[in-house]
Amino acid sequence: FTLPYCELVFHGACNKWKIFSYKSKWATLSGEKSCETGRDIICPAPLSVELKQKIEKVILKTYKVLGFVDMARIDFRLTDNEDIYIFDANNSPSISSINCFDANALNWSYEDFIKVLVDIYYKRVYGTS
Repeated sequence: FTLPYCELVFHGACNKWKIFSYKSKWATLSGEKSCETGRDIICPAPLSVELKQKIEKVILKTYKVLGFVDMARIDFRLTDNEDIYIFDANNSPSISSINCFDANALNWSYEDFIKVLVDIYYKRVYGTS
């Protein structure tokens, strides 16, 4: 399954490149213009059912082709024509409580999210949860 898709909406100084850099994500005193005030995270993203299904098909195919197991974060860009471009696939993404927007969109707490991940791992290794 996939978690709800989130949309980053850039504005102000962050709108120039529409890139959410490492420094602007994690280092609040980095000296780099912070995109904390220059972007909004909309989660779940306002997408039609058809578009969500199209995205899920691409995401799950990417997951399988890359040989991922259990979990991954797959980032993509969506054009105005609804073309999907994968630009990052990470089988070991950060899962800290401060960036758990997609799980929060399901009304899961951080602890709920971690429990789901542990259940997935346990079921794969031991066959039951």
